Amino acid sequence: MLTIKVLDIIHSQVDTENIELITPAVSYKETIWKFNPRLHRKVRQSYMNFLIDANGIFWTGFIPRIRSYLRDKEVDFTVQGKPELLRPTSGPNIKGKTLRPDQKELIEAILNSQRGVVVSPTGSGKTLLAGALFTCFSQQKRLFLVDTSALLKQAVSDFTEYGLKNITTVDKTGKDLSGQIVVAMRQSFVNLDLIKVADMFDVIVVDECHGISSKDVGYVDILDKNLAPVRIGLTATYPSAAKSYMAIEGVLGPVIGEFTEEEAVKAGIIARTKVILREVPYDKYVSYLSNYQDVYKKAVVQHIGYNRQVIKEAKYWIDKGLTVLIVFVELEHGKLLKKLAKELGIDNCAYIDGETDGNLQEKIRKDFTEKRIDLVIASMVWKKGINVPTIGCLINALGGKSDILIRQMKGRGGRVTEMKDTLIYVDFFNPSHEHLIRQFGFRMTLYFELGWMGDYGN
Repeated sequence: MLTIKVLDIIHSQVDTENIELITPAVSYKETIWKFNPRLHRKVRQSYMNFLIDANGIFWTGFIPRIRSYLRDKEVDFTVQGKPELLRPTSGPNIKGKTLRPDQKELIEAILNSQRGVVVSPTGSGKTLLAGALFTCFSQQKRLFLVDTSALLKQAVSDFTEYGLKNITTVDKTGKDLSGQIVVAMRQSFVNLDLIKVADMFDVIVVDECHGISSKDVGYVDILDKNLAPVRIGLTATYPSAAKSYMAIEGVLGPVIGEFTEEEAVKAGIIARTKVILREVPYDKYVSYLSNYQDVYKKAVVQHIGYNRQVIKEAKYWIDKGLTVLIVFVELEHGKLLKKLAKELGIDNCAYIDGETDGNLQEKIRKDFTEKRIDLVIASMVWKKGINVPTIGCLINALGGKSDILIRQMKGRGGRVTEMKDTLIYVDFFNPSHEHLIRQFGFRMTLYFELGWMGDYGN
């Protein structure tokens, strides 16, 4: 009989003579493009990633996957040394908040499993979920991991509002581990002596856990050395790429609870999304280009006509009484949009990029939420975790084809308010090049899958 031994919360082991039996369950094929000097072009190469070593050691988070695989193959097996569950000290109790039925179900799933991933739409209250979980383990030391300073500041603010106390932070400005709750930036926490803090925490929650995108990023370095028995990931956008979800499963566990966007819209929690499509005039000079980077630079980043159209679109919705968020990727693009906004008379406008001070970002977020700002032009630092429920219109100025990015962008203004039950989402069809047409096709497919496509127009 095949025997699996749980060594600890991080690692487990199969007897060496049976390694090959479980290898297919803990491996995946990855494809990369690599330059071939003989052919003078990039060629596709595929190889297998094996997440089990020669001694049969693998991440404990894979055990549910391995169980399922072995049962399908009708292989007899036993699992020895299952870790005991950590006993909650109380039920969830958030100051001034009543948990919705879906949130209660997710908390119950977390307490029953104590490791794994919860998927819930942006705007549905994932930070509240984390706060509620922390109240269940009020006597234990808890860690909340984020990957931006804006998320850190917002988490500390939210946890304080929920009545949680003794909160300290770890970021580039300081490393204070003394709190019963530590909110930490992953980039700073990973530079600590991870062995020294390995048994410091009882509960770890990873915000936006889809950031665990491969087996060698900072989150994995942290979770591969931390012995916290309760380890939960929160995300609105569970990845479809094997290199991402395999790493997530290994260090955290599988999906243990989900609240879908469709359910959230029906429950009146998430705003309905109404997609507005605009066409960009054909540019024959763009059509002559071949390299994608050149196409993107000339058609999107630097194109005066396109970006003037983006700003005019923003002004149209501002004149209708909506606040507008425009999202960009490249710094040059953002600065051009900022310049054109001023030229076209949008004076009540704020601009944010990676160099914008965290305190200023928070001030802009609050002013935007209170509608003291009409337009925010923001880089990818605002792509996730920033909560501005009053956004009326989101303009996708960057194009692209990433489903995770699109869901995250939409999430900035996804919440329902007393004044809003619909979020306007504007996208542009650029017919000037096949690269742009193909990417637009990816986005349209996603919009239909998400149910965002209905009647649209002015």
